Amino acid sequence: DNVLEESRLLFQDKNIFIIKAEIGEFLEDLAKEYTEYKKSNKRFLIQYKNIEGRLRELSTKIVENKPIKDEDILNSFNNKESRDQAISALVEILSYPVLYKEFGGELLQPENRMSYREVDQFIQAVVTISNKSRYPSDEVRDQFHMSVLKACSKTDGVWDFYTASKPFMNVLRISPFPNSPVFEPRILHVIDILRWSAPSERGKCWSTWRTFCDYLEWLSTSDIDAMLKHLEADDQLNMRASDVRWLEKLKTSTHCNEALKLRIDELIKT
Repeated sequence: DNVLEESRLLFQDKNIFIIKAEIGEFLEDLAKEYTEYKKSNKRFLIQYKNIEGRLRELSTKIVENKPIKDEDILNSFNNKESRDQAISALVEILSYPVLYKEFGGELLQPENRMSYREVDQFIQAVVTISNKSRYPSDEVRDQFHMSVLKACSKTDGVWDFYTASKPFMNVLRISPFPNSPVFEPRILHVIDILRWSAPSERGKCWSTWRTFCDYLEWLSTSDIDAMLKHLEADDQLNMRASDVRWLEKLKTSTHCNEALKLRIDELIKT
């Protein structure tokens, strides 16, 4: 701004403000073009050119619903560099499902999303590689968790008796840190699903209850603590009568320590 003001005084017969506006407009257009490029299939294919063939091979198996062994995934991406690239690429596909079409996939309408089976296989691939090689960065890890939560908690099939089990399993499967932006929304969604679940009660989802029982150990001590804090919140407890059932089940988890069990007992008493 100082330079522009000095220039205006120096060249008083020139309309420097028009030049400034043109530069601003140019930068705005450039930023828009860059944003569109960042989201484009072209940018994706350029960025992951080194592993494109392997990504296509994996995606083709997912499209055709062929079995994918963890060992095959690790052999395909067999060093730290390729595994970091693979995780980042797969997370992008989960975050922007339109990229899946580049690899022969089709999206379900009207939500423009992958099927839960396809989402599950992509998640499995990311988990397999990250368990062996870790995430390339905390940002990629958070993006992965956000994409899973979006695909598995913000779509219609999440509340369908016939399809709810798979997305709920994948919400349980991710383990965001307590300081992650995904941590609290995930906890609240888990509680909502558990309130909708029961072993045999009419009007409740039996399959999500079985999923909860089967994968109970995926809930960490921090997860359980956060769930209890939500029920204990404020002066007026957020407890519902139906919460007793899943709270009793939580007590059987190896991650539910004695202090947590005492808090559960206090909640149940109320």
